[in-house]
Amino acid sequence: MISVIAHVVFVFIAAFIVVGGRVGGAGESDAPGAPVEMAVISEAELASIEAAAGALSAIPTVPDLSSEEQPADPSETTDRSIGDEAARDAMEISDVGPLSGGGELSAGGGLGLGGSGGGGASFFGVEASGTRFAFLVDVSGSMEGKRMISLREQLRKSIAGLAQNCSFVVVPFSSAAQVMGDRREWRESSDSGKKWANTLVEMLAPSGGTEPLPGFEIVFSMRPRPDAIYFMTDGEFNEAVVDRVAALNRMAKVPIHCICFGQEGGGMLMKTISKASKGTYRFVPE
Repeated sequence: MISVIAHVVFVFIAAFIVVGGRVGGAGESDAPGAPVEMAVISEAELASIEAAAGALSAIPTVPDLSSEEQPADPSETTDRSIGDEAARDAMEISDVGPLSGGGELSAGGGLGLGGSGGGGASFFGVEASGTRFAFLVDVSGSMEGKRMISLREQLRKSIAGLAQNCSFVVVPFSSAAQVMGDRREWRESSDSGKKWANTLVEMLAPSGGTEPLPGFEIVFSMRPRPDAIYFMTDGEFNEAVVDRVAALNRMAKVPIHCICFGQEGGGMLMKTISKASKGTYRFVPE
């Protein structure tokens, strides 16, 4: 295209150089035989014009791009670019490091044993995961003497071992049940909360019969729900408790860790409760 323009310019200039004439004015006519005037140009001027035309023709032309060399449409995303972006994103995430500590999330949203914040509990050597723990403990007349001493010791030890992000409730039962401290609420396992619990645990005294169902009803009424329930007793109880507990736990699905202490009179019923709730059972001899 540049070459064509150069030739047109050159021809146009040459037309004025080679052919000269006089254009008649208004009212004039050309006289036949009138002499034709020729324009004269020097060799230097001609060389300058040729050099300019040569400079124009020397400009390199831009070759057409083949279909293979056409630039990619920025709006299109190839499979390879998707893979590269995914790999880059994965690398960026790995650079950040783990987002949370180890351990499984419990049903109540707390961290399991070994998780960030030290969630988890232990009672009579039975481990449980979570951050909210209910202790349903037998204080009937049969717990008199060494059994009551052991219960107090195990409660103090378990509560003292809870991490700061945990909470707890203690529900002693005999012929009836009542929350320790008379307030149906979760207690924080802070230093003050643990000190408060130690004082009240020392005041637990055995009396009455063995009726765990009212205690279970209190525990399942707690909001938010517990992550785990410890159920400890040394005696036999009505087998109707098994079906009632299963009904209370049908939606919550809280693991119930059953501890048969001293004698296994109620061992079979406790095994049924623990199995149905996906908890554990343990017999602890005196």
